Formats: sequence, structure tokens, C-alpha cells
Amino acid sequence: MILKGFKSLLATTRTTEFASRVVGVRTFLPQLSAKRFSTVGGIAEGVFVQHLDSCKSFNDTRWTEHWIALANEQLQHLDNELEKAELGSSHAFLNGQPPSPAVLSFLRRGAAAMTRTPPGTPIDEDTFPQDGQKGSFIAVSALLKAIAYFFVAAWPGLTPAPLKAYRVCEALFDIILDAIAPTLSLNVEGHIVPVNGEDVKVYALLPTGTGTTVPGVLVTNGLEGTNVETMVTALRTKAVLSSAWFFMEMPGTYASKQPMTKSSSELIYGEVLTFMASHKQVDGSRLGMLGISFGGNCATRMAMVDKRLKAVVVNGAR
Repeated sequence: MILKGFKSLLATTRTTEFASRVVGVRTFLPQLSAKRFSTVGGIAEGVFVQHLDSCKSFNDTRWTEHWIALANEQLQHLDNELEKAELGSSHAFLNGQPPSPAVLSFLRRGAAAMTRTPPGTPIDEDTFPQDGQKGSFIAVSALLKAIAYFFVAAWPGLTPAPLKAYRVCEALFDIILDAIAPTLSLNVEGHIVPVNGEDVKVYALLPTGTGTTVPGVLVTNGLEGTNVETMVTALRTKAVLSSAWFFMEMPGTYASKQPMTKSSSELIYGEVLTFMASHKQVDGSRLGMLGISFGGNCATRMAMVDKRLKAVVVNGAR
């Protein structure tokens, strides 16, 4: 109670930044932040706590520089393995050049480092094979950790420096997604759904070889979540193999041009559901929605206003 009052006093007097330079940022973050952020990268929670404790500022520049430095350490591990395999380095990815088929094949051989590590469990390098595939496992582990650190650098994504980190995070995730999805018998599609002046990016994970249409599930996250966070978790479960899963970020966050309103969000979600229902692999009569964190609020509203939804799951709505 005393700590809560202390935090409220700092917020009221706008001195949280000053205090964070003394005690670190972790004191002022939600209690589950370390678990949440570490889960994205398969990083041990204790290690992530140490990273939070060594971060001494919420200032845009200092915050992003702290996490990007950690991301760059992981990219160096990735580069070491790519160079051993004579596949260049991550600098090409960061400059917008798509990975070669050889790079994707190299990463694909290490997919199990991610896909066989359940959500919330750190990647254990002691379990990596000791043969020629070890480099691929190390590369996937390092790339996933770099993505996690860029994800944290992008949080909460409202100003230029975090938004730049957000774009790098997404670009790197696209690479690991293209490499790993085929090992799970999934096709990946990226779509832009134009709605009300917004270009809504929608990822689709589609099961291969079904021979028939399947239910469609729309996943939306909360105020400070991204597609990367939700999809990393989904790729570590077998749930994605039974339906067509579509992922979008909550309107008004990150890449959105306009703040979210009740009417605009319902319009955007409705148009994305229309797009899903029209997809050739989706049974338009079997649509569902999963809302995570504040996205659960949105999912609940959509259950009331859009009768096409046959099932809605709310996880952590506030």
C-alpha cells in the first residue's frame, strides 16, 4: 500500500523519471512485466529482471538504447552463425533486404529451438543438437531474443524512437515467421485491410493440406501488445493447426494513424471479420475472436454487435 501511494505521488508530481534513475524502472512497471517480456524471447525471467534493474530511465532515447544494445548482442550471435555458414549477416535484413532462400533454410533447421519450447519456458541451449544443426538452433534462439528486446524497446510505441524499434521488431519477426511456419505445416499470409483511413495489417496462419474450409479465429491484443507478442506464443502451441488464425493489433496502437474510439474500433474489427469470412480457406459461418488484455474488452463488444461471431474468448480483459 505504501509503495502504491509512493508511485501515485511520483506520477502526480511527474517525478517518476527522476526516481527511476535512482531505483531503476522495474519498480514502476506492472508486476508481470518481466514474465511477459521474457516469454516473447524464451529468455529466463531472472535474466530479464536483471535487464530491467539495469535500465534507469523511461526517457525515449535512454529506454530504447538500453534494449537495442541487448538486441544487438543477440544479432551478433546470429551473425556469428550466419558467417560460419557463409550466409552473410543480419545487416542486410536491417537494411530492408529480404533473406535469401539459403538463410531461411538455415533457420528452418533450427526451428525446434522455438517451436518445442512452451510459452513461459526459457530456451535451453543445453538441449541443442551437437551436430551440424547446432548453428541453426543458436541462430534461431539469438534471432528470437533480439526480436524480444526490440519488442521491449518499442513499448509502448507512441513516439518516434519506440516506433522505429517496432518496425525493426516486425521486420525481424517476418523472417523467423517465414522460416518456421512451414515446419508446423502452416502457410503465412500478410494482408492490408483498408478501413476508415487506416491500413490494418493482418497476418494469417493457415493450416496446409486440410482439403476443406476451416473455422476462422481473429486474435487482437491490448494497448501495448503487438502481433509479434501474440504470434510468438501461438507458434509454440498446437492450437494454430486446427483453424485459420488471423492476427491484428488493437486499433489506435502502434501503426494506427488515429486514436481508437468505440465506433471506429467496431468498424475496423467488423471489416477484418468480413475479410476473414471471404478467405477461400475459411468457413464464413464459423468465426471466432480471441481478445487478450484490453483486447478482451473489444472482443466482448464485438460479440454483442456482430452476430457472425459464434464464439468469443476473453483473456485478461480489464
